[in-house]
Amino acid sequence: MPNIEIRRPSNFCNTFLEHYLAGGLGRMQKRDIDVLVMHLLIADGRYQFPKDTFKAARELSLTEARIRNLYQEVQLRYQQLPEEEAKAAFVDLIKKKAYELKGSRLVFVVRDPMLGQWFQEWVADVDGFTDSSFNPNLVTVHKKVLVDVLDKIAVEDIPEFDDELDQFNQAGSRKSKLQLFVDEFVKSAGNEAGKLSVKALAKVLAALLGVSL
Repeated sequence: MPNIEIRRPSNFCNTFLEHYLAGGLGRMQKRDIDVLVMHLLIADGRYQFPKDTFKAARELSLTEARIRNLYQEVQLRYQQLPEEEAKAAFVDLIKKKAYELKGSRLVFVVRDPMLGQWFQEWVADVDGFTDSSFNPNLVTVHKKVLVDVLDKIAVEDIPEFDDELDQFNQAGSRKSKLQLFVDEFVKSAGNEAGKLSVKALAKVLAALLGVSL
């Protein structure tokens, strides 16, 4: 195992002891200690997830799946991901073109487990279904369900779009704008002719969700 340098050792040590001794010496379970140490490594700047998943797995001699599980528990216990930040992360997925079309379903590459949980919650709230059975980083959603999800999480008053996106101004109702976005999104995922650019799609989604680019 490589030598892992702690940038702020006093802060790391004090925070560790604060949590470790909170319930009395020896009361903390191994799993809880592992999660705490991962939290402290993140707070110290050693890792930035999800991009450092493979780096952490190599340095800590753990599988990528184990690292992702630890990171998810860190977020649940110590960090949390507010819904507004989850929406911004959703827009980032579009900017990175982390999606593809398979039949009538859209497959998103979601490496952040907390964002994955938000996807699951959004879909469940509209009585939809997601499939991550083959790979926890891939979230599969039917395009009709995506419209319902956007109907739930988009802002009520959608702002006016620039001239190059005037088709969304012409769409009329809020629901029509959401449907048009999904239609254009499907075109992009399927590499159809006349599709909007990834940058334009991200700009539209940001406006729909009230996210600043």
